[in-house]
Amino acid sequence: MKAVIMAGGKGTRLRPLTCDKPKPLMSLCGRPVLEYIIELLAKNEIYDAVITLHYLGNMIKNHFDESRFAGVQLDFCVEDKPLGTAGSVRYALSDNLSEVLVISGDAMCDFDLKKAIEYHRQNNADATLIVKQVSDPREYGLVSVTASGEINGFLEKPSFEDCTTDLANTGIYILSQKAVELIKPGENLDFANDIFPEMLRRGMRLFAFEDKGYWCDIGDLKSYLNCQEDMLFKKVVCDIHGYDGEKVYIGKNSKIAHSSRILPGTVIGDNVTIGENCKISGVILNGSTIADNVTLNRAIIGENATVLTGAGVYEYAVLGSGAFIEEFAQICSGVKIWNDKTVHSEAIIKDDIKYGYGDNLLIGDRGIIGQTNSEISPIVCAKIGSSVASIKEGATIGVAGDFNSASEALKQGVISGVLSSGADVYDFGQTAISQFKYSVLKSGADFGVYIHSGKVTEIHLTESDGLPLTRASERKVEGGINRQEYKKSQYDSFGRLYNLTGFTSLYEKELIGMAKRISGKIAVQIKCADNTVKALMSEVLKRAGIKKGDDVTLMISPDSDKLTAYSRYGDSLLHEQIVCLIALDMLKDKKDLYLPRSSPHIIDALAEIHGVKVYRYSTSSQNISDKTARENSLKTPCFNDALVLGIKLIEFLDKNSLSVKEVLELIPEFTVVDRFISVDNNPGRVIKSFNSFYKPQKDKYGARFTLHPVKSGKGILLSVEAQSSETANELCDFYENEIKRLR
Repeated sequence: MKAVIMAGGKGTRLRPLTCDKPKPLMSLCGRPVLEYIIELLAKNEIYDAVITLHYLGNMIKNHFDESRFAGVQLDFCVEDKPLGTAGSVRYALSDNLSEVLVISGDAMCDFDLKKAIEYHRQNNADATLIVKQVSDPREYGLVSVTASGEINGFLEKPSFEDCTTDLANTGIYILSQKAVELIKPGENLDFANDIFPEMLRRGMRLFAFEDKGYWCDIGDLKSYLNCQEDMLFKKVVCDIHGYDGEKVYIGKNSKIAHSSRILPGTVIGDNVTIGENCKISGVILNGSTIADNVTLNRAIIGENATVLTGAGVYEYAVLGSGAFIEEFAQICSGVKIWNDKTVHSEAIIKDDIKYGYGDNLLIGDRGIIGQTNSEISPIVCAKIGSSVASIKEGATIGVAGDFNSASEALKQGVISGVLSSGADVYDFGQTAISQFKYSVLKSGADFGVYIHSGKVTEIHLTESDGLPLTRASERKVEGGINRQEYKKSQYDSFGRLYNLTGFTSLYEKELIGMAKRISGKIAVQIKCADNTVKALMSEVLKRAGIKKGDDVTLMISPDSDKLTAYSRYGDSLLHEQIVCLIALDMLKDKKDLYLPRSSPHIIDALAEIHGVKVYRYSTSSQNISDKTARENSLKTPCFNDALVLGIKLIEFLDKNSLSVKEVLELIPEFTVVDRFISVDNNPGRVIKSFNSFYKPQKDKYGARFTLHPVKSGKGILLSVEAQSSETANELCDFYENEIKRLR
């Protein structure tokens, strides 16, 4: 009898293991499952087989570099397009139609095929299906049979309510020539859905042969792992090459430290290295490296993967080939880390990593940032909402997003998380970020969450003053997101949702009130990459009676933090120059100034001349040392809001009848150049080493540099302030080279 081995499937439920390897080549105790199937054919005296190929078919063909394996003559049939189970068998047989045995190339079994063939012939059957009694019939296609063994119906993965049989269709069939001839060449046809029901309609003879042997479709990761345990515990009749019977399989050239514990049922492939004091159970495929003090608990480690010191991978989690798990990272149960992905140190990964990299979510200089709907999904946003709500008992959280459907969906996730932690939500709707910050401040919300989405999502978190979270609050949020350290309310203690979408109009009215102080002699136009911000500011100026034109163009950054202005003649004012100009104007009132840390330091020298002090505050305060500066900054919102700053600038030009060019002459000559420098080591240590050689210059109008680490710890921001751009850039180049030398 000829056999057709079905080996064209993609094995999607086994991904990421099958991303670069077809399912029939998946290793079971050191060898592909397909080899065991071919050996089963030989054992049952079937020596002629054709293997149907489709997904990564050449890999299967190349694996059997000779046309014979285990005494079975092999032919290969490559499908150009999917033809279904029946269609592929018909295509494989071509015009050589005869009695045939059909068997899957990716299911482990030890059935007595000879006895099944005898049963088929004794009953003069048109088709015989080998069936197996299963404990949970809901997971299988089931076969209904009469007392005589004849098939009278099929059930496809029914509920328990409809389970009238527990005999599973194993996908192993013996077909008469008459049954094969029913399959129309070239059509996509399935045995269970098309051919067998048609045979029943025609009154053809279908029989079920129940085999008591072992059968396991390794279609999912749990089955893949459990099947190999069964093989080691001798539940399967098969030949495991190089197996010593100790309930653990260890491949060739693998090295395992004596202090490590390998639990029964574990499979370790070829060329695997396992370090000291590890606890290992599961499957480790060829070429993988497991460092010291690693825990693998019924985990699956793909080929050439690396798990570094102290990391853990837990029940039925899987690492794709080439995955890299850094020190002390934890991969939780059932999580899939796809091929070549990296999980960073100490990360706790509870969701699949298919794109980007795995890391604890951290609050950076621009908030929480990640790929939309992968790193930042509605589920993640719910955790963020719960974590923000848990900063303070009884907190109220203001929430808003930009005009984007993704932002709205993610915002709903944040709201759900906040409410489930027992906190109330003020929903400000879809707004510009400057409107949102104002609304948080004026509404009395304790904290704010703003979502800006595109391919990448940015989530901005604020205190009640609209400024970024203090570091103490950030740490609580990070702990909540990454370690589930957030409140969960009882069913009757959820928070309440308040719709305050009309609240943001107060911000617009306040801007209009400011702008109405301008006489309207200057024509202004607005440019911004964020259309919401552009439309808002344009409407404010229009309603304040300011003409639209190009006397002055205000260019606002999408986050409303930065402002640039230029005239129709090409004269321009950078953000730092505008801040300096407005600060200089305020110095006439002899009142202390409260400025962001990043503001130009030349203002300090100018303030000293006027007998005024400058107090600075951090965007993410480490302690309460700048608390007073943060609180007083609310009196001068122009230094945190580019829209307010723009109105202040136009008001100054209008009141003093000055052009942009003339204003430039009022500002001391200076330039600020910022440069990001990536570092591999602790940035604080690099800065300390650098400062031991170079001290910041503080003369009245001379050059000055500052260094501070970015929040991610992956780099240093170098800022040089000098009288000319040439000097600033030259000093930037010099200091950057010195930092790179020290890092």
